[in-house]
Amino acid sequence: MKIGYLDPSPGGAPSGNVSTSQRLLRHWRQSGHKVVTLSTRGTDKGSTFSVPQIRQMISDQDMIIALHSLHSMRALRVWQSMAQRPPLIFIVSGTDLFQPLLKSGSISKDFQFVCSNADAIVTLAAGFSRLYPKADRRQWAKKTKFIAQGAKPLPSSIKPASSGIRAVVVANFRSVKDPLLPVRALEKLLAERIKTEEVSPRLEVLHFGSVSGQKYKRAVENSEHRISACGLSWRWKGVVTQGGLRRWLGSSHLLIQPSLHEGGANIVGEAVMGRIPIIASRIPGNTGLLGVKHPGLFSVGSATGLARRLQEFISDEEYRQELKAASERLSSNHDLEKERIAWADLIENIGNCGSPFTIS
Repeated sequence: MKIGYLDPSPGGAPSGNVSTSQRLLRHWRQSGHKVVTLSTRGTDKGSTFSVPQIRQMISDQDMIIALHSLHSMRALRVWQSMAQRPPLIFIVSGTDLFQPLLKSGSISKDFQFVCSNADAIVTLAAGFSRLYPKADRRQWAKKTKFIAQGAKPLPSSIKPASSGIRAVVVANFRSVKDPLLPVRALEKLLAERIKTEEVSPRLEVLHFGSVSGQKYKRAVENSEHRISACGLSWRWKGVVTQGGLRRWLGSSHLLIQPSLHEGGANIVGEAVMGRIPIIASRIPGNTGLLGVKHPGLFSVGSATGLARRLQEFISDEEYRQELKAASERLSSNHDLEKERIAWADLIENIGNCGSPFTIS
């Protein structure tokens, strides 16, 4: 099958959309499909592709798959205008769904348009159907399918650091990621240790991701200086390759996932495939992967809540094992071949009948 993929991956630093796009393109091609991509980043404001070029690209395909409604809108308006158009699968991006919800309490018009017209909607975390507008929920839920993002197991040769407890945060410095929440939580732990004169157990938090803007650059410098006492430390490690990140994750005891919203983070799949314990904010994108009863959840934006979870983790072996067991139970959900097969089945289903109401 010939598939046209509307790709919103930005240039420059790695991001969730980049990782998702690269992995899905491999899956589709391994399943025997011929895939062409149209970069849509910024096409809401203009594109190097003309409308006739976009129309020709779409008409040449048997199916269109789009990630992120805002960035895909120009191409999808062309798609909608065509008398004969291929079926559409829409992949829900976290920013696309949650940013308008957080700002105004309602989804964007672009998101409404794409969900209403798509033949299938794919979410990267479970339970998103309950966030759809009440008027559309029933219809959209019928054509929604949750497909967890797959990941390879971490190399067995990599062992956790033995010099103390190492936690990692993987997120570019954007407000929606709440990147400085772990710093604020460590400040609370540090204040308590100064009072009690404790220096152990040792806990280091390593943050991986790009930093842009003077606000965050200053915050990084200040945080590294402030959180470096009484056995506690916070360090920014910058942007690393996927292989490098997997090695760091494998050498860690814990993943901290502090986001204000997510569509279903790639790094969660990487962590559970490595049986790495996870402490995460209680947001739909996290609970949709970990479960609402996951023992490592804390209230969104709560430095106190995160500090309590971290203190419990570093002081309670039973709690550490409980979180590790939770990741082990979830690991089968993120098997790469399982993800590839789920996509292959969906594409075959929609490609054969184009019906939005036959998704199993």
